[in-house]
Amino acid sequence: MQPVLVCWDGVQWWVDGVPGQLQVMLGLERWLLMRQRPIGGGRARWLALSGAQVSGDWRALRTALYCGPLPAPQADPSAWAGSAATTTAAPPTRAPERAAD
Repeated sequence: MQPVLVCWDGVQWWVDGVPGQLQVMLGLERWLLMRQRPIGGGRARWLALSGAQVSGDWRALRTALYCGPLPAPQADPSAWAGSAATTTAAPPTRAPERAAD
């Protein structure tokens, strides 16, 4: 079995220099079966990764694969107005004083 280079650049996964979407198809404790779908089409590539063969932090790799990319931040907070995620915060309130026993 030939070694492969799997990299995350903060936006997408790269497998041997080919960018694409990387999906975990089967996850076992020390093994992962993954499928890479190259950006722009092309044949999917199947990868079997073993924790014993990975140079680096196996747990960090698994975490990154399962978590996926973070959503891109919105640059303009005024664009949030009227969105479903926008909430109006209630004014801070103070808890009532507790009587001494």
